[in-house]
Amino acid sequence: MLAGRVFALTALFSAPTRPHRRGDAICGQQDESMFIADMNSNHKAELQHVARLAQPNVDWSVEELHQVEIVSVSEKGIVLQEVLCSMADARCVALDVPLDWPTGVCPETSGEMKAAFTLLSTRLYGSSGDDVLLPVYEAQQEQLNGAMALMNAEFGKLLKYYALRHAKDALSPTEEVERAHLTQLTFEGLTLKLNTAELASAITGSERLTRRSFDVCILFESPCASAADAEDRLIAMFAQAPSDPDTMDGSSSSFEGRCPDLH
Repeated sequence: MLAGRVFALTALFSAPTRPHRRGDAICGQQDESMFIADMNSNHKAELQHVARLAQPNVDWSVEELHQVEIVSVSEKGIVLQEVLCSMADARCVALDVPLDWPTGVCPETSGEMKAAFTLLSTRLYGSSGDDVLLPVYEAQQEQLNGAMALMNAEFGKLLKYYALRHAKDALSPTEEVERAHLTQLTFEGLTLKLNTAELASAITGSERLTRRSFDVCILFESPCASAADAEDRLIAMFAQAPSDPDTMDGSSSSFEGRCPDLH
């Protein structure tokens, strides 16, 4: 059985490679090559998770994902080549799986391509209903658990200010943030759970305040390189003066509304 599988795989990967192009233009030939080489060499586990999620109709109890790699990048998205092997007869087949860029915009640099791939992973996990944290975020979260616990324990008022400043578009003009709790912190941004009260209901004479609880996602301007970088970015955003919209390089943020699940 093993010999048959090795033979099948040898035949698959020794065959002439055909071009894998989905669009008329490539974002950047050099950056594309760097992105593909980095992902295929250093992010194999992440590719495997995405490959499984991208094939929801495959019965993984009888099929084994033997290999997956990115074979091309275009302005529309990426193409994964998956090698699936049957556990019953050891036959293997190579499949091309096209995936569109999640934002609909072609990334121009290898870093932007990696960030777009991470967002693609996030959305696939969010649509899968899986409650397990995406591995790349789980590793980042573990490194930042201490900082998150400290913020929640000692800086509750700052978190409320943070929500009012960086997620104000999620609030009505008469909505008060009663509590803000940091629930996720990664190299790309953070998630705040907000408890709010609608003051307009009190103004109109309502006997009971209208309250709600929801999550908001605030992304850093660009992904951080390390846990220390993420902590510095967080501190810089807290230190930003209300009258000064410009911050130190890389410390600005963007509000993303309700967070896509990182699961």
